[in-house]
Amino acid sequence: MSITKPFMFLRLAIVFLVLGFGFGVFILLSSNREAPSRSEDRESIRSVKVKIVEASDNIIFLEGHATVRPSEVIQIASEVPGKIIFLNPLLEDGKIIPQNEILLKIDPQDLHIEKIRIEEEIKRIVAEKKLLDSNEVQAKEISESQYRALGIADKELKRRIKLHEEAKVGTLREVEVAEMSFLTTQQEWIKTDNYLKRIPVERESLQAQEEILKAQLQKVNLDLERCVIRAPFKGRVVSNFVENNQLVAVNQVLINFANDQQRELSVPLNGTEVANWMPFVGEKVSQNENGWFGQLEQVGVDIFWLGDVSKGTWKGTLSHLDNFNEENRTVGAVIEIKDSEEDPFSLIPGMFCSVKIPSEAVPNTVWIPRAAINTEENVYIIENGILAEKNVQVIYNMNNQVLVALNEDEASLSDGQILITEKLQSPVNGMKLKIKE
Repeated sequence: MSITKPFMFLRLAIVFLVLGFGFGVFILLSSNREAPSRSEDRESIRSVKVKIVEASDNIIFLEGHATVRPSEVIQIASEVPGKIIFLNPLLEDGKIIPQNEILLKIDPQDLHIEKIRIEEEIKRIVAEKKLLDSNEVQAKEISESQYRALGIADKELKRRIKLHEEAKVGTLREVEVAEMSFLTTQQEWIKTDNYLKRIPVERESLQAQEEILKAQLQKVNLDLERCVIRAPFKGRVVSNFVENNQLVAVNQVLINFANDQQRELSVPLNGTEVANWMPFVGEKVSQNENGWFGQLEQVGVDIFWLGDVSKGTWKGTLSHLDNFNEENRTVGAVIEIKDSEEDPFSLIPGMFCSVKIPSEAVPNTVWIPRAAINTEENVYIIENGILAEKNVQVIYNMNNQVLVALNEDEASLSDGQILITEKLQSPVNGMKLKIKE
């Protein structure tokens, strides 16, 4: 189908009319637009958190964590062998048993029999000693008679010899009879005298046997006492290893017994911090041959139960250092717990606590947030409204706080300066800052 010329001209006219209208609107809007105002370039000023540096004498607290434990846990062992014939009904793990309460009994029957045997042996020895004393008295009397008879026989022999040799009176047979009488009497006297000499030896032997038997009797009596085992103090049964009618041997551990009335904590602390800041009396290292740490000051410490810190603070006393762990280089500081009427309740073994041990005050120092120290161990301050960097000497780190020393030289942090307490992003010395409200 062909398009007529009039219709074609009409279409072109519409197109030009639309274009013209759009151009006119553009000219109208352009003429009414205001030119953008040109602002002057201004440097952005950052707001920061700050604190005024105030020098003071600050106390360093050595902090650590430990579990409450009894000061004394003993192993009660059998000192005699035998069969258990009685067990205290309270002898169960966790039960409290009063002091001197009978814990258990061991069958003493064999010891009673041994005691009777020894006592009878002692009676026999005593009887033999008495008989020996009586025999000694009789032997002395016989010895005296024999000695007198010996003197008479000696005189008679000499008389017979003199008569026979000088006066030619009597026979040789009479001389020999007199000599035989003398020799017989002499042998009897020597035999009695030797018996008297043996009596002191026999007496000493009997006395020694009696002493041995008495010692054995004393041991049996002591073992009889040991058959009854009592609680050495009011304490808690940690563990019981025996049952009724069980046979036990000497030195066999029967019970683990804890004294909960006296409790302590052994707080592991960094060995270097202990050497530098622990409050010692005199020398830090003892001058004895062991080369261990010196004596500690008995300072008070604060104890916090981590199960519920809202319960308050318990008090303790620094006692001594008990061990050195070579693996992590820590030293155990022993804290004695002191019960007080002001305590919410008593700390019991097993409670996990934190401890703060005070050291000596360090003069001319200040605590600052750890975030205030940059990667080069320096800090930033605001000085006349601009950023400045200062040197610091770190004394001690504790949680998120750092104790630093203050100096008067221009390059170091000093008293009264305005310290920036937050970490800065891309800081530049000389940049303008303002204090955050």
